[in-house]
Amino acid sequence: MGRGVSEVLGEALLLVIVVLLVAVFSSGIGNVIPSFKDRPKADFLLRLNGNNFTILHTAGDPLPIWETKVTVYNGSKLIVFNSTQLEKMINDSNRNGYWDFGEWMNVSTSYGRRVVISIVVDDSVVSRLHT
Repeated sequence: MGRGVSEVLGEALLLVIVVLLVAVFSSGIGNVIPSFKDRPKADFLLRLNGNNFTILHTAGDPLPIWETKVTVYNGSKLIVFNSTQLEKMINDSNRNGYWDFGEWMNVSTSYGRRVVISIVVDDSVVSRLHT
């Protein structure tokens, strides 16, 4: 083998190593970068109903109850209803595990009549309601 052939083989080997390293790092970086899910969009109506606030799902995406929580903040105290509690509180009329259009839940006014209620799915606020 001549001197020119040896240099070409060395460059080709170096190029193969670089391409392999780039492939390994680019496939590995995909696991590090968080994936972005579409956040559900929904509208709610809040109304006073006797000693309760009624939260009515009026439009938008169904919310998976197992990923949903509702927070009530009265200016001094934060109350969090987790998915287990919501399964009992939401009127899931079709029993599909989703908070669908037309379904509702009640929250007691014992927390105060001036509250901020947030509906959160998978740690993203879907709706914030003020009284």
